[in-house]
Amino acid sequence: MHRCELALALLLLTLPAGARSIRLDELTSRSRQTMTGVNDFTCRMTFTVRASDLRVPESRLKIYFKKPDKFKPEAIDGDFAVLPKTYNLAIGNILERMLKDHTARILREETVRDRLTWVLKLTPQEEDQVISYHLVYVDQEQYTVSRLVSYPRQEKPATMNLTYLRQGQAWLPQTAAIDAVQKRKAKDGAVSETPVAVRLRFDQYKVNVGLSDSIFKD
Repeated sequence: MHRCELALALLLLTLPAGARSIRLDELTSRSRQTMTGVNDFTCRMTFTVRASDLRVPESRLKIYFKKPDKFKPEAIDGDFAVLPKTYNLAIGNILERMLKDHTARILREETVRDRLTWVLKLTPQEEDQVISYHLVYVDQEQYTVSRLVSYPRQEKPATMNLTYLRQGQAWLPQTAAIDAVQKRKAKDGAVSETPVAVRLRFDQYKVNVGLSDSIFKD
């Protein structure tokens, strides 16, 4: 074996297994299959929001979803003016949605909750976005997104951890835990940082009920 061939072989042996066992196009293709057989669904979403200066009582919504990305929340317990803006990030195919306007590359393997994942870096295709980049952790068996970490330019990163339940050949979200740090400006102009924790739980799924597009009109 030539010296250069030997060096290449040694390099490949030292690379993470996932980094040389899957291509980006194969990973994204398999990720799309996590919604196989599901055209639409309704479910109940229960959520709480906690911060040192904010405490939202447990609230419930009925969620309507239809492929590719139609969402509609409907209050179960009355007004939900404090509905987290990030709730819909957990619904549908997260990676496929983000790839529409982000450039992706595989960085490494990493373990999340005792499961191997591939870590992808997604960078916005348009400049001057609020988010500099995202790290997306894709489960190596389920091809679901286990974790999403977003890195704003002016804030600390926000993390969303997800779990799923099996629905036929598909994986639908079961829980999502979102942890972020928000800046607060006092009357005297002083700026402080406040941790915010959002917890989402999804249940009572009804799949392929034949939702009409008219449901999603404002």
